[in-house]
Amino acid sequence: MVFGAQKGQVAVYAGAPTEEQFPKAFPCCLIVLGDGDPDEDHPTLITHTFRLVTGVLATGDSLGEHALIGGPSSDLGKSANRGIAEVTERVRSAVGELTGADGAKIQLTATAIDTPFLVGALRHVVFDEHTMTALCTSGLHYAAPQHVKRVGSAWTWEGGDLNGAGHCSGRFDFLQYRLVEKAGFTPSTSPSDGTVRATVTTAAATFAPTFANTYTVFADYSSRGQTGVVEGSSDPVVGSYRVVL
Repeated sequence: MVFGAQKGQVAVYAGAPTEEQFPKAFPCCLIVLGDGDPDEDHPTLITHTFRLVTGVLATGDSLGEHALIGGPSSDLGKSANRGIAEVTERVRSAVGELTGADGAKIQLTATAIDTPFLVGALRHVVFDEHTMTALCTSGLHYAAPQHVKRVGSAWTWEGGDLNGAGHCSGRFDFLQYRLVEKAGFTPSTSPSDGTVRATVTTAAATFAPTFANTYTVFADYSSRGQTGVVEGSSDPVVGSYRVVL
């Protein structure tokens, strides 16, 4: 456990936050949106800069040692009194897992740990900063399911797993999958181009197919997470549909 469920432990900022704007709960994480430069060869892509600032509060020593490497803890399953070196390794690990397979490729370009500073008797706060760049699309992109498979009436595809991770269901704005049936050998162009046979949140569905029909799996997205409100759906791409012969 690094950042708990308590409100305010993860915040997003544009520009440099002031000291008063830092979250009061620790450990905390600030995601700061930086500048972006359009790609010369691909104008629809932008190389964007992000800063990930992690902060910890540790108690029990006058030097700030606990804030750097960690101090006594009554519960090793929690992050209280963890040092910045302990917390930041989890942050780097999470960033390193964004390799592009889930739609976001992050490159770590710089990292720095500040000097601990005293806040009251024997209490130190220290911040660690990661600077990252990511190649982003300048327009909306809705990731599509891939490798649709069928065994009898059981349909499966790639886009998520049992834990909800994946290039579709792993996104913050993922809403649902829809399995759409259309007569003939041409895939549906959208969820409304055919008949929806299954609406699920996991990468699997059950429906007995009809021969000589085409079945396409769409992923629906809603940035606000509103149930039933679809802001955008994936396009049919090779691997998101299957013809039943």
